[in-house]
Amino acid sequence: MFNHDVSIVHGTAELLRELEGLDYSFQIDEEAVPPFDSADIAKTVTRKPHRKAYGFDARSLAGHLCKPDRAVFVALSGELPVGFVAVEKSWNNLAAITDFAVDRHVRRGQVGRSLMDTAVAWARDQRLRGIRLETQSNNLPACRFYARYGFRLGGFDRLLYAPIEGVETETALFWYLFLDLPGAQIDESISRSAHREARRADAGALHGDRSGFKKGRR
Repeated sequence: MFNHDVSIVHGTAELLRELEGLDYSFQIDEEAVPPFDSADIAKTVTRKPHRKAYGFDARSLAGHLCKPDRAVFVALSGELPVGFVAVEKSWNNLAAITDFAVDRHVRRGQVGRSLMDTAVAWARDQRLRGIRLETQSNNLPACRFYARYGFRLGGFDRLLYAPIEGVETETALFWYLFLDLPGAQIDESISRSAHREARRADAGALHGDRSGFKKGRR
């Protein structure tokens, strides 16, 4: 199924609908626990192994297709969508990643990094100072991906999910990538090339042409 020749294109209504059929679940074997006072996960405990599944509704990102202060990018393997990232301007001069997911069958490749590179390039193009995002204490694969990429753990909220049945014990973790600080930057040539090619592919992609540039929820 997976073609290693991955491309990133701007999202379309059709692509968003196709993304609804992917498997964004992940395995939980351990969970991050306090103290959350360092730039990375400092302590974990084991949990009973199980899978957590995320659903996706294409309608939730419809606004990202037509507003200049937000965007959604889709990763394609051949012509098949395998992941996406949704990003928008936030009030504090940062870009906020509001959704980021890669199909579980194509993880541990470059799909997630390619999508994140594109989100970073978009943030730079918008003249924003960095990126923030939220994940959960039991999504350690995502936490480790963000830490490897250069994100810093900035804070947590033990009560954010308390009213939601089934996830009330999870802790929200907030990660930050400041683009003007040493140690928090990606390869500049990759970032600029990724966004330049995404913009060039935009005209075709929005009219159903899935050609793009070459190159989990997380």
